[in-house]
Amino acid sequence: MKARSLIVIAVSIIVVGILISWFSGPGIGDSTINDTRREADPTISKKLMDLIDNVKIDENLRFLTSEPHVAGKPRQRVVAEWIRDQYLDYGFDEAEIFTYNVLLSYPSELPGEESVIQRLVPDERESDGYRVEYESQIDEPPLDDTASGKDVIPPFNAYSATGTVEGELVYANYGRVEDFFFLEREKGINLTDKIIIARYGRLFRGDKFAAAFEKRLGTSQPRKSITQKWEELRNNIHRTALAIIGKKTSKSQDWFEAKSSEMVSVIEAKRTALI
Repeated sequence: MKARSLIVIAVSIIVVGILISWFSGPGIGDSTINDTRREADPTISKKLMDLIDNVKIDENLRFLTSEPHVAGKPRQRVVAEWIRDQYLDYGFDEAEIFTYNVLLSYPSELPGEESVIQRLVPDERESDGYRVEYESQIDEPPLDDTASGKDVIPPFNAYSATGTVEGELVYANYGRVEDFFFLEREKGINLTDKIIIARYGRLFRGDKFAAAFEKRLGTSQPRKSITQKWEELRNNIHRTALAIIGKKTSKSQDWFEAKSSEMVSVIEAKRTALI
């Protein structure tokens, strides 16, 4: 206890001394804060701002967006070479293009294999008993002249097999896991062999498909909140630490008390040396 008292008193004296020196001069605290906020060399920011050319930015964007440049297509090579040349013109010592062989997916260009969505309604007058009530457009109306052209790729479901999918249509809000649970548990709608449509927003569109796929496999669970995820991470870390390190074995909860006999001799030796 004696050793701990001496250490606490020493620490308290040091803290008080720091506070006195800090507040002894007028405006010292404000001056230090202002120094940390002030730029070391304001001319650097000005040089960077002067390098920005809005006309050049406009020209670059017009070139990059003037034609479609889908990965793996000839136009993509043109864009890549242009970007490389731009880096070299800007003063880079070296800029290279590397080629990778990857699996890419493109929509079918054969007649009759366009990606369309049709809504069919019963109609006895038709040979197959159904009438097309709605059919989606193959091409979206261009917003301006730059959005039109033969090289514009129509919407398609990448990496999917070619074929026709038929089924009842079900609206699933945002396509979240909780939306699928709501449809099945609250509304009693069986989603097996159904075509699901969902609106944009709330989560990445790829996750909407993943949620539907997991629901089909019966592996999906309601999404956890951020708090639940952090608690789960904390508990996992705690369990892992206990398994590897183990619990504390010392009976004393105070390190200073446990080491008091050693600390007293050290403090006495230091005091003797200073006298």
